[in-house]
Amino acid sequence: MVILDMGCGRRKLENAIGVDIHTESDADVVWDLNKIPYPFKDNSVDKIRFADCLEHLDDVPKVLEEAYRISKKGARISIASPHFSSHNFYTDLTHKRPFGLHSFDMYSDQDSIVIKYDRPKAKFHILKKWIEPNPFVFKTKKRIVKIHNMPLRILINLSSFTQDVYERFFAFILTAEGVHFVLEVVKE
Repeated sequence: MVILDMGCGRRKLENAIGVDIHTESDADVVWDLNKIPYPFKDNSVDKIRFADCLEHLDDVPKVLEEAYRISKKGARISIASPHFSSHNFYTDLTHKRPFGLHSFDMYSDQDSIVIKYDRPKAKFHILKKWIEPNPFVFKTKKRIVKIHNMPLRILINLSSFTQDVYERFFAFILTAEGVHFVLEVVKE
């Protein structure tokens, strides 16, 4: 099984091929992900992880097309990126774009948004998407305490309806830390 950890930094997945632009990272392949084509063969990859990576890249649609090219039929692509309401997106000057629940809908046959736009060559089935709310963080004299907000996470992600209600009406009141996706590559 070929697994790529794109933009792996110093947190490369075990048994994955790490890809990163930085030589001091855990990368097995030092590569600028803005430079296409990637040094991998067509239909050769089973799984790709973009963890806190896509928001740093210049042209996300081109990156997704390239991920599609190198992926096998049925390959899984996992994406974790800052939500558009995240303060972390705005405090990192290397971030170029935030993401929302519907950022990848145009690549899926599951949503009517494709009627409004020309369908991209890359096609994905969205297996799962969820919002990660910001944790409660406070400082004590000795350390920083981070408490994950599991009740809010469950409430927001009960259904696509509750996710949409949160994103449309409450995202800037109770902000989210990130948005996550699991995509499946659809090929003939």
